[in-house]
Amino acid sequence: MAETEYALFREPAHSRVTPFGTFVHHPAFPTRYDCNQLVDARCPRGATAAFFRNLTAHYAGLNLGFRKISGHDPVTLERLAPVLAREGWQVNHGRMTVFRGARVREANPAVTVRAVDPFNPDLETAYIGKRVPGVLDMGFQYHRTQTPRVGGEWLVAYQDGQPVGTAGWYVVGRLARFRFIGTLEHARSQGVATTLIRHVQEHPVVRQQDALVIFVNDDGPVSLYEDLGFRTVGRMWETTRFLPGFED
Repeated sequence: MAETEYALFREPAHSRVTPFGTFVHHPAFPTRYDCNQLVDARCPRGATAAFFRNLTAHYAGLNLGFRKISGHDPVTLERLAPVLAREGWQVNHGRMTVFRGARVREANPAVTVRAVDPFNPDLETAYIGKRVPGVLDMGFQYHRTQTPRVGGEWLVAYQDGQPVGTAGWYVVGRLARFRFIGTLEHARSQGVATTLIRHVQEHPVVRQQDALVIFVNDDGPVSLYEDLGFRTVGRMWETTRFLPGFED
């Protein structure tokens, strides 16, 4: 299941397999730590010092103001924990969930969902000002560059003819994986996200896969996904360290 998370970042031209995971560096996105990180991190017993030396070597010369490690192996996180705590890394925890059925929430019939081109201006609406006012989010710009490689769809939800939310999906190894699900601020609490999720759940291609996966941070809308039939089956974690003077 973790492969569905890493698929976006393991672009062959910008990935290096290391003894401790896959290091990805996308030079066109220097301020995005999700595009420059060690993914699927693994640290064998007694190798913590070597792990961090290896990580430092891969970041050396890149002139980036951050470090990021992500993984799903809890033993690795436990082994790294003393160094992470001592050196000021920020750790976030999340969960891998799978659609098991038994949905409680219903879609909003006033909301319609359409598949769009990744450069559609209505799709971009949800990502302008997401991090910097008036600027199209760089993470979104990166993710859409991967569309020819990972496939799937980008989706826009409309209400009264106006865009109110976005989502999408792609498939990795017979697992369907959600893209970011977002609702525009003025349309929240109106069932937009529920309608988008239900749309993906019913898509013929998605229904042909072994499972439908969504990742959610522990501080995210866990109850929403549970009401939509998702159940936790695994854990994910990521940890970041920002260097002095770094401005996100």
